[in-house]
Amino acid sequence: MMRRQVAPAMKALGFTGTTREFRLRESTYEARMTVQKSRWNSREDVEFTFNLSVTHEPTGKTFWGTRIGDLLPEMVDTWWRVSSNSSSASTAEAVVRALTEFGWPAIQAVLESPGFPADPDERWKRSFPSLYGDDNQPGGPPNNPSAIEARSWSAEETIGKLHDANVFVRILALGEVRNRETTTWNSATKDEVRQCLEHDPHPHVRRNAARVLGLMTGNGTTTDALRAAAREDEDLYVRWSARYALALRDQEGGNPGTERLLHG
Repeated sequence: MMRRQVAPAMKALGFTGTTREFRLRESTYEARMTVQKSRWNSREDVEFTFNLSVTHEPTGKTFWGTRIGDLLPEMVDTWWRVSSNSSSASTAEAVVRALTEFGWPAIQAVLESPGFPADPDERWKRSFPSLYGDDNQPGGPPNNPSAIEARSWSAEETIGKLHDANVFVRILALGEVRNRETTTWNSATKDEVRQCLEHDPHPHVRRNAARVLGLMTGNGTTTDALRAAAREDEDLYVRWSARYALALRDQEGGNPGTERLLHG
């Protein structure tokens, strides 16, 4: 499957490799898409996913990396399965689509403006107070609400929690905005998410806000907010998240779904 179906699609994008790892060199950067297999695989069944990364070759520093599932609209860890007694055609189709329609735009968004190695004299237009030593980090205290509890929040409660003092709660609320039907949210909701992208002091919140805005139906205000974050935010991953969100919006056919990707 990898040699006959996935590799040709990767080569068409400029990558080299055949089975386990695909690489693309651009200037002083190297992008990689690497297969990760499950430790529980057998001769009859194999589960696998992909890790993506970009390395600055002169320093050997891998400054950006993620797993393919995080790039899909549902942002959940995604593994595919092939079996010795069934066809891999549908799985191959799902893998190729995930890598070409989501993985490749994500890497392009890195290479477009990598921002590495960091320039100590660079002063970004949009900067925030330092959170070094702040106890309110993702993961948070033991009494944080669970994802199951968050699903019981009403739409009004969810929007209110975008302003919670606990960063974990704010991230959880953004996840609920992402996961619920788009008809639940109006222009006021988009404005609240945009405010998170523009003003939240925590980069993890801004990163998630950018991804959520990218999945919402676009309008001039949210598009301008993503463009500004891509140019001005001090955090490399926020800038990448905004560029990636814009790239997905620009794809033909609008915001693509994930059913065939997750269940291929």
